[in-house]
Amino acid sequence: MSVNDSEPWIIKEIEFITHTVKRGAPVLGVCLGCPTIGQGTRSTSETGATSETGAKDGTWAQADYRYPGRAGGSGI
Repeated sequence: MSVNDSEPWIIKEIEFITHTVKRGAPVLGVCLGCPTIGQGTRSTSETGATSETGAKDGTWAQADYRYPGRAGGSGI
């Protein structure tokens, strides 16, 4: 599945994103949402050289999860 497919629901989703972005509303895309936003804003979306599906091995970096705006800067 790709935003380049001609499935009716994908076309409707791209139209919705286009309308939403033109209104100036913030939009967040995850997974298929990222290239959908790209299509809706007339950016390009291309197939990558390698597949990105499934679990991958990796390491987690140490992170500071404190939010300055929260009372006491407490962590998550």
